Formats: sequence, structure tokens, C-alpha cells
Amino acid sequence: MLQKRSIALPSPVSLSHVADRSREAVRAFLGLEPAKSALADWLRGPYHDATRFGPRRLVTPSTDGAGLDLGGTAAILRGAQLEVRAAVRGAMAAQSAEELVRSLPPVVHIARAHDASGACGFIPLDARGGRLADRVVSLVLADYLTRPADFLACSVLLDPPTSSGARPSAATAPTQPHLHASRSSSK
Repeated sequence: MLQKRSIALPSPVSLSHVADRSREAVRAFLGLEPAKSALADWLRGPYHDATRFGPRRLVTPSTDGAGLDLGGTAAILRGAQLEVRAAVRGAMAAQSAEELVRSLPPVVHIARAHDASGACGFIPLDARGGRLADRVVSLVLADYLTRPADFLACSVLLDPPTSSGARPSAATAPTQPHLHASRSSSK
């Protein structure tokens, strides 16, 4: 049975604030370099900032983090980034929240929450020991389920920042040269 309980956020914290932190953490994750230190910094920084408002969950450690070396970390990170991009695309393509929910794994680390203004939504939970991709997908889902219209209007989640930190925009994106199509008749 689905629990009706909701986590009350502290009065200065709004659901929009948590969704913003979740979105920022996803963007930072998608732009991470494949290094163990970068992942550790992300977990202590943006990920912690997004998940600190809910209870921590200790889940059964997954095998994808066992015995990490640099090659293992890079492969895990790249694989998780691909899964997260697929989850973002799936959320953006879903015709409804129900359609998206049907495509999710059986356990998703989010919880119902409400803020002092009475707004209701979802917050991500820190699932220590869980798969990296699942932990990041919880950030995506908390953002999407809390404010789906804003999520769908903001496709920059899939645009990683450039080395200068700037994000590509339509005005600065490279374009294909405009070529006129013509048919030639061969006789």
C-alpha cells in the first residue's frame, strides 16, 4: 500500500529549492570527468546538497562499485551517465507521469514532501550503497514529478557544460551549411 505520509521541509526550504538542487546535481553529474576524485567531490557536494532534506537509506551494496580502480570508475561513471541521459529523455518523451512511472525500476529513492507554503512534491533520498545510476535517476525523478512543466521546458539537462562552464545555446550551436536540394535527371 502506498504511504500517504509526507516529509515536512524546514520553513525556509521550498520544494522548488530542492528541485533546483536536484537539477544542478544532475547537470554536474552529466559533466563529470571520469575520475574517482571527481565522483567523490560530486557525492560530497551537489549530490549531498540535493539529498540532505530527506532521510538517508542504506541499501544493499551493488556490485558496480566493488574494487574500483581508475578504469572501473571511468566505466561505471560513463555507464551511469548514459542511463541518466536515457532517463531524462524518457521523462521528456513520456505522455504522462503514469507512463514514466511504468518504465521505472521497482524501487526509486524519492519521497513525498511538502513545504511551508503547502506545495507538495517529491524529494530525492540518499541511497548509500545503491547503484550510482539509480541514485542520480532519483534526482531526475524528484525534479520531474515535482514540477513536470518546468522540467519539460528545460532541455538543458542533456546539454553538458563546456570546459568554460558555459552551456551551448541555440544562438551559439554549430549549424549545418544550408544547401539547396536539387535533382538532376540523368539521360
